[in-house]
Amino acid sequence: MSYWDFANSTQIFQNHFLCTVDTINSFVYVFDEEATIINACKDKEAYAQAMQALKKYRVNIIPTITNDVQSASGTRTLKDAALISRILTDDALRQRHLQQILKITQETEAPGVDIDYENINIRDKDRFSQFIEELAGALHAQNKTLSVTVQHKTEDHERSGAGAIDWKKVSRYADRIIIMCYNYSSRLGKPGPICPPFWLKEIIRFARSQIPREKICIALPLHGYDWNKEQTVSVNSKTAQALIDKYNVTAEWDSRSASPYFIYFADG
Repeated sequence: MSYWDFANSTQIFQNHFLCTVDTINSFVYVFDEEATIINACKDKEAYAQAMQALKKYRVNIIPTITNDVQSASGTRTLKDAALISRILTDDALRQRHLQQILKITQETEAPGVDIDYENINIRDKDRFSQFIEELAGALHAQNKTLSVTVQHKTEDHERSGAGAIDWKKVSRYADRIIIMCYNYSSRLGKPGPICPPFWLKEIIRFARSQIPREKICIALPLHGYDWNKEQTVSVNSKTAQALIDKYNVTAEWDSRSASPYFIYFADG
């Protein structure tokens, strides 16, 4: 459930997944400019009511904290590596951050927390591992779990982003490693599959060499992209079907990448 589309994602979950899913990640916690964790939902009362309603169905709600930054004016910076570097290099700020996370799990009565810090600078690699060790120890002392969401990679490399998290070291302390297996083709490149099986197999092969099998969690995509000359935008099954209907085209199937796709023409 995401803070930018909370009402819609909550409704989809209640309509289609309530009886089949036992755990959801509440993707609503970001930072302000002072490195304080905040709830980014616009309607916080509606969010609190929805969370209470889901608990009645015995759904575990795991707060996900991501390194998006929301300013006082409401503008967002996505995946701010500089903010995480500030926290990791300042002992007092890191301890304050750790205590804020513990407070969130206590106030929400969550069974654990998920850390989703992306695009980390490679120079902070060891500091991030140390932070996860400290956080895991504090959470485990309260009988709570820790998951760490990581960007995909198929081999070890010393580059910022995916390479800045040491899967083997972090998995010693975290209870689960969630690997984002999507955007093989993204809005930044040419049209193509989002998560082709041949690529997914390479990610899993590498993950099994670094992480205990019982701690590996594969995050698969339920989105696509509409690549066009003006602006590439994200689509879901509903918006993709709307394009198919509007332009009267037929979806094709690419067997190698196990992906549906279609081409349409607008204004020539």
